[in-house]
Parts: sequence; C-alpha cells; structure tokens
Amino acid sequence: MIYFNQEPKFSMFSSALRVSAASFVVAMTIGACEIGTTNSFFSDEALLEGNTFKAGYWIPDISMSVEPEEPDGKKGFYKTTPCVTLSADIHGEKDGIDIFYEFSNDGNPIKGGKKYEGKCVKIPDGDPTHFQAQAVNEDNDDWKSEVVSKDFKVKTGADEGDVVINELMWMGSFGDRDDEWIELRNMTDEDIDISGWRILGAGKGSGENAHIQIPNGYTIEANGYFLLTKNKWNKTEINLSEDLEKNEGRTNVSGMNLADCGEKLVLEDKNKNVIDEVWKNDRHWPDGWHGIFLHMSMARDGKPDDGTSSSSWHTCINSKCNNKTYWRHEGLNFGTPGKANLSPDNSDDPEIMEQKIAKEEDKKDEKKKDEENQGSEKTKLEMNPTAENSDAGENVEPQATEE
Repeated sequence: MIYFNQEPKFSMFSSALRVSAASFVVAMTIGACEIGTTNSFFSDEALLEGNTFKAGYWIPDISMSVEPEEPDGKKGFYKTTPCVTLSADIHGEKDGIDIFYEFSNDGNPIKGGKKYEGKCVKIPDGDPTHFQAQAVNEDNDDWKSEVVSKDFKVKTGADEGDVVINELMWMGSFGDRDDEWIELRNMTDEDIDISGWRILGAGKGSGENAHIQIPNGYTIEANGYFLLTKNKWNKTEINLSEDLEKNEGRTNVSGMNLADCGEKLVLEDKNKNVIDEVWKNDRHWPDGWHGIFLHMSMARDGKPDDGTSSSSWHTCINSKCNNKTYWRHEGLNFGTPGKANLSPDNSDDPEIMEQKIAKEEDKKDEKKKDEENQGSEKTKLEMNPTAENSDAGENVEPQATEE
C-alpha cells in the first residue's frame, strides 16, 4: 500500500531552483517505488491528499435477472413472456450509472442500445432472440461494465394440439342444410386467446380464400369448448337462448361452407402456425351421417390423436345427444354443440355397437362399389380405346381392320 501525505508548502519567495529540486526528489521517490499493476489503472488502494481510489473504482458491476428463470414451454421455449430486470452499481453506489440494452443476433458489445428505465423488459415472441446489456459510468469518462446477455426462444401462443377441432355438423340440421357448425376444444389448463385464428377449407371459395376467421376479442377457456355457427343464434336449431356474447364461448361466422363430400380443414393461429388438421381433400368424411330426417354430427374421440385419421372420429349416435339440452326440437338432430362429446369411443352398449358395425359395413360396401366402378371404367377403355378421346370431344377416325 502506498501513501502520499506531503503537505505542500507555497511561498512567494521560493526560488526556481528549490522548486526544481523538490520536483526532482518527488519524481525519484515515486520512480523508486514498486507499484503493482491492475486492470483498473490504479494499485489495489492509493491515497492522494485524503481521497481514496480502489481498483476498478470506475468500472460498474451489472447484473441481470429473468422471470421465469427457465423456459416453461415445450422444446426450450418460454410460454410465459420473459421479464428481464437489470441493475448496476459501483461498490453500492448507483449515481451516475446508466444501463443500455439491445436485441441483437451477433452478440457483439453494445453500440448504443436503448436506455434502461428500471422497468421490466419483455422479450418478444418469435425466432431465437439474443438480449444483451451493459452499464456505463457516464460521470467518469464512460467506463463500461462487462456485457451480460442471454438467448431466448419465446412462444406465448398455443402449441400444436393445444386446441383441436372437436365436432362438425358438416351436413347441417334437419330442414336446413346451411345450419352448419364447428366446435373447438381447449386441451390445456389455461385460457387461450383465439382472436384472428382461421380454419382453412371451412369457407367459401377455393385455396387461401376458402377460410373462416374468428373475430378479435375471443378466448377459449381452459379445458373448455368454443362454438362457431354459420347461422345466427335465432336461426339455428341449436338451443341458444340469446345473442352471441364474447364470454359465452361462441360466435357466428356466416361465411362457413363445409363440403358434404368431405375436405381437409386446417386450424391456424393468428401467426399462421398450424394448431390442428382434420381429414383430407377428395375423401368422404369418415363419420357423421344424415338421411331424410336424422342428422348426426362427426365427433372427435376423447383422446384426439391424429385428426386426419378416421380412427380418431365417430358418429354421434347417443340418444342423449338429441334432446333439448342441445337442440330446439328433440329427436332429429344428434350432436353436443359447445359441450363435451357424449358418444363413447368404444361402447359396450349393444345398440351402439350394432349401429357402428352396420356403419362399417356400409363403408366397406361403398368402397367395394367404388372399386367395381373404377374396374368397369377401366374395362370399357380397354375394350374401346377411342372412347376416352370421344368423351373429350375429339373426332377420332375409325381404324381399318382386316377381315
């Protein structure tokens, strides 16, 4: 430890020679002393005329905390928006120190950044984000702290499978084939904002235009259901007693148009992330049924599994599905709009099993007929190769044959 405690003496009559000699002595004394070097310019501690300077005195210390501390979502993502707080000081003193932060992908030292105001910095959704911060001692030549940083992956919205398309009335109701509806099911323990979500394939038109969109302000409750109807509340066979409210778990989407012959439906969030997929294009719906009178919904199994597989669906045939709990009129429509599906996935009820078996037999017969029709068409073409061209409207000259 080195101390300098000379009391300076000033005199109007000091000669230049004495001043020079004193300066020489001081210089030689300092030069003869061994001062340990540090990264902070000064020795561990130096005292100059009553002022103490310590190693690193001008370099701030910075710390960063994150809440939640670790990712709480799937695959290393934060499902809860991370809140970053920063603090800096010099041996407990905070005056004269500013903190700057930035979002950067290169991880280089901060070249400016935004001034930290002491509030939570929220990390945005999206691709992996590199966050970094640095403290600056602006009162003393802008000495800077080390850079603190952290990489974040944030996705606060729903993951694939968090919400599923749970039930479809693709054939409409008795007396109104336009009385279609789609039911969504929340598979999580948290409310999910579904504002701006779309169902591709469920609207009029073709391609990207064939979709319906959920208006802003709607949420599907934890483990709850959300109903989208084509008809308004007083024009549908569903037993709704009042106009649709945002907190009622339903809304009216007049542009809905489900194909009776079957189609692929894709549920997307507002960022166009795929949340669920149902069935396939150019294939008849795997379930759901209607005749002249009875209309039965296509319902997802209790364990949703793959929505594009026929094994994940069943027809609503439970007799409890057609009473006034769900419908204005009993007996003709089967389904549980806005509520849990009732038809068991694998029932021991003989009547239900009998209907399931009959339905499977009908499917087999339909498939067999399709194969027979395809075989018949192929045979016709083989016997009369000009038929295909004739059907296309081309004039084909008959070929000469040898007798």
